[in-house]
Amino acid sequence: PNINIFRDPRWGRGQETWGEDPMLTGELGAAFVRGLQGDNPRYLKTAACAKHFAVHSGPEELRHDFDVRPSKKDLRETYLPAFEQLCRQGVEAFMGAYNALYGEPCCGSPFLLDEILRKEWGFKGHVVSDCWAIRDFHTTYKVTGMVEESAALALKSGCDLNCGSTYCDGLDGALLLGLISEAEIDTALRRVIATRFKLGMFDPDDVVPWASLSMDVVNGEPHRRLAKEAAIQSIVLLQNRDGVLPLNESVQNILVVGPLASSVEAMLGNYFGLSGRISTLIEGLALGLHEGLRMDYRKGCLLNQARPNPSDWTFFEAAKSDLVLCCMGLSPDIEGEEGDAIESAHKGDRDRIELPDCQVEFLQQLSARLKEDGSKAKVVVILFGGSAIAIPEVVEFADAIL
Repeated sequence: PNINIFRDPRWGRGQETWGEDPMLTGELGAAFVRGLQGDNPRYLKTAACAKHFAVHSGPEELRHDFDVRPSKKDLRETYLPAFEQLCRQGVEAFMGAYNALYGEPCCGSPFLLDEILRKEWGFKGHVVSDCWAIRDFHTTYKVTGMVEESAALALKSGCDLNCGSTYCDGLDGALLLGLISEAEIDTALRRVIATRFKLGMFDPDDVVPWASLSMDVVNGEPHRRLAKEAAIQSIVLLQNRDGVLPLNESVQNILVVGPLASSVEAMLGNYFGLSGRISTLIEGLALGLHEGLRMDYRKGCLLNQARPNPSDWTFFEAAKSDLVLCCMGLSPDIEGEEGDAIESAHKGDRDRIELPDCQVEFLQQLSARLKEDGSKAKVVVILFGGSAIAIPEVVEFADAIL
């Protein structure tokens, strides 16, 4: 689980977290770990990993060379409590962060990985680096001069496993140069191999309770039902003037508009698994249509840029409808992790929390056209996104907001 604290709503990875509350983050993170690791006293179902240790809350653009310096009070009261709770709940692994803390890159920080994690909290599992974070020691932070020194610094600080290639490229050389000892390599190796023993990798399948799990449980119907219930419970009604929702039988003609009505990306978010059945909003609505209920769909506007062809066909049809469903918001193309949000100008972060200008402009034009034509169409706005969105323009004219 990502148990970093979501302090700035512009951070693209905030959608992976449980928000700004350290206590809530710790409680939900601990429950997540228990579900991942199982309740067998001898064997782990999976080895959960608490990430990113620590004080990793954006910005994405600076995460490979950013030195974070919170007050010691803020560190202890805000950024560390969830990690400590997961440690005491028995999480098997910790992942170090890309950023530095008080001048030390987190994956090479004796303060974090030795003094706090192992000595103060008594952590017995293994520590893994974030992917290619150790390479940053000599490429961006410049605290080391070559790959061998970076590998040695990380290992000696308490990072047992490297996600990336720095250990493969540099540990042998570091040993030959006398920067590390075989005993220090053995210490890290024991911690990693211990996790593999707990996973039952060296025992016969008939004594490992989780070895009998079949692929039938993956994406199985019980799990799909639970996922659907969670999705239903997650929907939040922000506004509902005059009881527009739920829809009544007087609604006979629906127009669906917006860049996210048919978006598969909006269903996935940042960090996702794939499913053989992904139902977009427009597909779900079409499956629910009954005789006598007409529905049409027009995209209307783009996600994050002005329309080069500003046709008004959408507004004409909206004025003739009983209900206009506007599917607006954000997608993983413009908010997410550094390398995944390919349409973001800030490597996954946002520089403002409002809807993109093109969407606001479209909604304002729609509102003006409905008034101009004297239309009685009701407008329901459905917002997609992983992070907070400021919507003063939407609140002003929408009959309902989900």
